Amino acid sequence: MEQLLTDLSIWLRILPGTANDLRLAQLPDGTDSATTVLSTWNRLLHALLTTESRIPHVIIAAALGNDAAGDAASRAAVLAAEALLIVDAETHWSRVWTYIKTGHNVGRRFAEMSVRTEAEHAIQQALTESQLMDLYL
Repeated sequence: MEQLLTDLSIWLRILPGTANDLRLAQLPDGTDSATTVLSTWNRLLHALLTTESRIPHVIIAAALGNDAAGDAASRAAVLAAEALLIVDAETHWSRVWTYIKTGHNVGRRFAEMSVRTEAEHAIQQALTESQLMDLYL
């Protein structure tokens, strides 16, 4: 799982390098491929965050610090921030808040991507009223 998450992160341009999985190298660039890769990446990230693995934390740090972006990498960064809040909002709030304050409409994108998802409910349950106000205003 860790290797696949790493390869998907390379495909999304979150991490530098060449994916070990040659099937990923054959995926065409495009919306459909990016959506599929992001969905798989997000599920793996959530699964590995509940383990002792350091890999998801390294990938999240890269995603949150990735200014080169591109649409898929930008969406991955928001998903990474969302995953941190779902797994342990109290521990990760300051890190996510620092990311959201970086600008580039990050807060708006975060709110838009989280609306009407299971993440929205989890985040609302985990954050204080003050943190929620900061997030959505």
